[in-house]
Amino acid sequence: DSHGKADLDAAKKAAEDMDSAYGAAGAIGKPYHSNHNGGEAIDVDFRPKWGIGKSVVDAQGTTVAIKSKQDAIKVGATYSVYHWNYSGPKAKKDDPHWSKTGN
Repeated sequence: DSHGKADLDAAKKAAEDMDSAYGAAGAIGKPYHSNHNGGEAIDVDFRPKWGIGKSVVDAQGTTVAIKSKQDAIKVGATYSVYHWNYSGPKAKKDDPHWSKTGN
């Protein structure tokens, strides 16, 4: 606030607004606990969506036609880069997020 006192409610609201503006689907990692912090995660936005209609080479050197999201996820896995979808109590999607562990 204007007197320098922390306003937890305002901070949470601002974080939720930022989350929404960036389309992160509530999937923001905790500070210092994300694979991003160690340089072991990346957010990728494919054009066209999921690279559908494109062909890529997997880690074994095989050219793969991308026909679906699952095709892209399978190719990423050949490089030990895993896509993240959280299906726990509060299911969330973070389509751009890929990491060494998938989270």
